[in-house]
Amino acid sequence: MKNNKLKVYKNNQEICETGNFMIVEGMIVRHTSDQLINIIKEGEILFDDAEFLCPIFHYKAKGNVVLLEIGDTFILQSYDMLKKEAEQAVMKKIENKIKIMSLSAEERIKDFFVQVGEEIGIKEDSSCTIPAIFTQEEIAKYTFVTREYLNVILKRFCKVGLLEATRQKWIILFWEKWIEKEMVKNN
Repeated sequence: MKNNKLKVYKNNQEICETGNFMIVEGMIVRHTSDQLINIIKEGEILFDDAEFLCPIFHYKAKGNVVLLEIGDTFILQSYDMLKKEAEQAVMKKIENKIKIMSLSAEERIKDFFVQVGEEIGIKEDSSCTIPAIFTQEEIAKYTFVTREYLNVILKRFCKVGLLEATRQKWIILFWEKWIEKEMVKNN
């Protein structure tokens, strides 16, 4: 039987591993060169996608990350099913990213915050709080705007009461309205 191995990464360190891992601590951003695909968080499994679009994806630690290598026989009966579900979810994210390209810059920025809020946000009352794990430069890159234009839009969101920003977190106010608009757009 193979020994499980721990791998440790620092904030913003690229992850270049092959194999299947459980995230014991931290978050990992799966992205292409210019698109956020999804955020994989503590307790979730990062499947080896060497055969599944591997050259396209990059992985970056957000915060300190600890991975536990679990091999491909950790839960033999459900491994194939879990891996297939993960691949289908990633394909759906890619499909949505293609749709997003036709949106206005402001809508792409809103979509970014909705995606991050859905994946790692803490929803309470009518708001959603997300840790500020992305720099403005990264958000601008993922939403295809300049950093300067992103700053203008974020200031406008804050001024009209849609968003509150601190160095540690973003608070999306009136979360239900953000979600409703995204549901209408994606249907």
